[in-house]
Amino acid sequence: MIHSLQQARKLLLTAICIELLLVVAYGTDAWVQGSTGQLNELINLDGEGNLPAWFSSFQLALISISFWTLAARARESHRPSRRFLRLCGGFFLFLSMDETAMLHERITASLGSRYVDWLPAYLVENRVNAIVCLLVVGLCAAAAYPHLRALWQMSRNASLVGACGCVVYVTGAAVLETIGYKMLNTGAALSLYRAEVALEEFFEMLGASLILYAVLLICVNRGKRAAPQGEHSQRAERAVQSSNELVNVGFGRDQWRADSYHVAV
Repeated sequence: MIHSLQQARKLLLTAICIELLLVVAYGTDAWVQGSTGQLNELINLDGEGNLPAWFSSFQLALISISFWTLAARARESHRPSRRFLRLCGGFFLFLSMDETAMLHERITASLGSRYVDWLPAYLVENRVNAIVCLLVVGLCAAAAYPHLRALWQMSRNASLVGACGCVVYVTGAAVLETIGYKMLNTGAALSLYRAEVALEEFFEMLGASLILYAVLLICVNRGKRAAPQGEHSQRAERAVQSSNELVNVGFGRDQWRADSYHVAV
């Protein structure tokens, strides 16, 4: 487990280096194979069940574990509550499973299409369902706001990093992924599509790394604030003992001087 800010920074830099390495390996393989060659499935960012997918899933699982660790240290009467932190951990665990098992592709395929490009048209045609979805999203946001505000009060820097990570992750997982699907349907150049895939996957991995770093910062700060009371009492006792020893030493010197004076007299 991470116990200091320095360890958290080292983990973030290591994750970013691995992500850049995966993107460079994918780009190099695409350049060598050309438009007619088949990419190596082990490092294909557009594939499943390979190193990039495992790394992304592993990062999301670490975020989930970090949230559960933070929940174990939190007090039920304080915000963010344990229930909220556990829900966050469960959400990122679902994302971790989705990264390897392609859950959302399978779910959307059973509803209409494998990808979510059908969703806007569905919401326009079914206004009642759209209103219900908006109400549910609004209620969830209202319920989460006090807990998110408490996270902001705990560590503004970590909250800003986490918010940036969420924006980067959603940009890669939703915006760029949708653009990639449209490029496939319109028959865009293969080299352009592969560049889009590299940018999309890099944004997803980088966003997850920033979120992980933010949660670890909060864990470290919470660990420092929630130091055991026994440790503080021991420090206080040692300070008092040291003060008493200094007083006793000073008193002993004065007594010795007084005795020496009486003997001399």
